[in-house]
Amino acid sequence: MTTTFGVEAIRHFANARAHGPDSKAADLTYTFNRSNGFDRELRDAHHARAFYWTERDVFENDLQDSSLGGDDANWVDNVDLFWIETHGNNVNGVPIMLYDTPVDDWLTWGDTWELGEAAARTRRAA
Repeated sequence: MTTTFGVEAIRHFANARAHGPDSKAADLTYTFNRSNGFDRELRDAHHARAFYWTERDVFENDLQDSSLGGDDANWVDNVDLFWIETHGNNVNGVPIMLYDTPVDDWLTWGDTWELGEAAARTRRAA
């Protein structure tokens, strides 16, 4: 069985440092070593890459539920496996992640995610 997967990876955060909420967000090291390795291993095993977004082409609303104004149905919720590399933390137990380009916001908040509902719909239909 072929698995579909997506990758989103941000290494550089100059835009977030200059204009975003975190003036101390350091650039990450080895981001593309890991992301490229993940991508390569899955493709070598004949799995299907649906998307590979990097740097300022990675958007916080790819994770946000469509019912909350996000676009997860077309990205994160439209694959079997999702890999993301960025800065993360939590605020009062709610996970957050930083982006270098805001579509709606510089951060994505875990309480706006509803991951897996597309897969659940597929299982119920089967």
